[in-house]
Amino acid sequence: FVLVVPLLTALAVNLFGRSRRQLIAPLVLGSLAFSVLGAIVVMGRVLSDGTISYTVGNWQPPYGIQLVVDPLSAMMMVLVSVVALLASFSALKSVEQELPGREAFFFTLYLILVAGLHGLVVTADAFNLYVLLEITSITTYGLVAMGRGRAALSSFNYIIMGTIGATFYLIGVGLIYMMTGTLNLADMELRIHEVADQKPILAAAGFITVGLALKAAMFPLHVWLPNAYTYAPHIVTAFMAACATKVSLYVL
Repeated sequence: FVLVVPLLTALAVNLFGRSRRQLIAPLVLGSLAFSVLGAIVVMGRVLSDGTISYTVGNWQPPYGIQLVVDPLSAMMMVLVSVVALLASFSALKSVEQELPGREAFFFTLYLILVAGLHGLVVTADAFNLYVLLEITSITTYGLVAMGRGRAALSSFNYIIMGTIGATFYLIGVGLIYMMTGTLNLADMELRIHEVADQKPILAAAGFITVGLALKAAMFPLHVWLPNAYTYAPHIVTAFMAACATKVSLYVL
């Protein structure tokens, strides 16, 4: 629910926010406040009872999609939700001034981005991680492009670099799947020791590291970041700097 509520609220903001702008603030703040409370409750359960595992659609791992929350990912959930809520207080006024008439589109993308970041933190499936990585990237491209001046060009450069990073990550996952026959991270951890010294696994480690380093803007793969931060709407820069690139580091 920490992940799903902002995602469903994004749909509500897109449907109703364009005609009734007064609904945007309560919807955004309410959903993110719920995520903060939910993330704190989940972290309390993890610290008291241990790691939480949830299978989506009752398809048991390693075949189904699994969500896992351990102490580190619980802490990341709290950080993402708290920063998103704090940033949204500033965003409501900032977006009204910078993007008049486009508030509904902005907060639709913003809430999808928050949901995607939560998904990256809790997923236990390597391919599902790729899908969520692309969801967060696509929403970020749109948010950056909503700025002024050279924002569209900055977003285009970001798209090129982000697509290269995603492709590298996907190639790495494909090589690991070829060698281990699984996409579940826990199952992969058990099987990968049998083939850890083989060249496809070593190549996969290189591809994944470079791909995620591009997403995280690690030097010297950070060339997309200065212009994206400069020309994006102010609140996008603040949230990306605090959470978006840091979650990529967590994934790595």
